[in-house]
Amino acid sequence: MKKKAFIAAAIILAALVSSSCSKQCACDILLNGEVQGSKVIDKEDGKKCKDYNTTVSINGKESGLKCKNDM
Repeated sequence: MKKKAFIAAAIILAALVSSSCSKQCACDILLNGEVQGSKVIDKEDGKKCKDYNTTVSINGKESGLKCKNDM
């Protein structure tokens, strides 16, 4: 019983560590709210993926990036 609990705890810990230490972000390239492509960005120290989210509006057209953790 203790062995199963230890294995379960180790799996949960490994999943948490791998998801929180991701060094990359998966970003969608958007034009007027529609996905035009995707890009992987290497994170700088201390930044979160949402810090790379951007939106720019020029001549009535909106462009930007929407980023999330790369899995």
